[in-house]
Amino acid sequence: MPRPDPRQLDLFSAPIRALSEVPTHSAEVAVPCRSIDPNDLDDAKLLEAFRASKLTETGLLAEAIVRRQPAGWQDATMHVWNRFFGFGHSLALPEQRAVLGLVRDLLGRSVLVEILRRGRIPEGLNAELLLAAAACEYPLKPELVRFGLLSRDEALRVSALRIAIPSGVEPLEIHPLLTDRQIAVRDLAAIVLVEAGASEARASLLLTLKPRPSKRGLDALALFMDEDAIIQLGQLARAHPQWVGHIRSLIEDTAHPKAPAIVATFPDDA
Repeated sequence: MPRPDPRQLDLFSAPIRALSEVPTHSAEVAVPCRSIDPNDLDDAKLLEAFRASKLTETGLLAEAIVRRQPAGWQDATMHVWNRFFGFGHSLALPEQRAVLGLVRDLLGRSVLVEILRRGRIPEGLNAELLLAAAACEYPLKPELVRFGLLSRDEALRVSALRIAIPSGVEPLEIHPLLTDRQIAVRDLAAIVLVEAGASEARASLLLTLKPRPSKRGLDALALFMDEDAIIQLGQLARAHPQWVGHIRSLIEDTAHPKAPAIVATFPDDA
């Protein structure tokens, strides 16, 4: 039987501890379980086995569900979550981790909403919950997003950035990530801040776009569409001909008097 833990954490009433204070799950002991080959199961049997699974077996079956995406996986996933509802504390259960991994990989927004509605999510699942919410583009309590922004894990910082503003995190709290040691974090921080109207982040965004233009980044720069932005977009179009079509459409949507002259300097669409 699943092991209960009387220390039940309500994610939405208890403070989030810093990453360095959250115990790891290295103390969990793997318990041998019967071997199941998901390839021997049809979709119905796969979901049935997943509903009744425990420990590492749950993760194995979850990987097969991600690959096959059988109809009804959402109900089976909630069934597993409900079996272990309220269990765990700082040491989350592997079955709970498998459920949030499914939510992340299959973009199970409806399952995530129900999990959050029920609450009492173990603190040891902070990382998995943040990754799942970011994948589903679903906001969380700002305390949990701040946990991600301050994490040593690049994937958690990126995930936290993806939902920071909708989750109520202030732009000033994102500014330190403009100088993050990882390119992906710096790039996304600049885009998120400019999208939030932080004009002071435009210089960082331009530095990001010069070597690595992206649709989201170009669209963010175009939100201001003043003379500086039009000139910068023109420079990017000439440096990256593959983006000429998209940049031209951004500039032509504005009535700025310099727009025709800038567009006239563009190379042919790549």
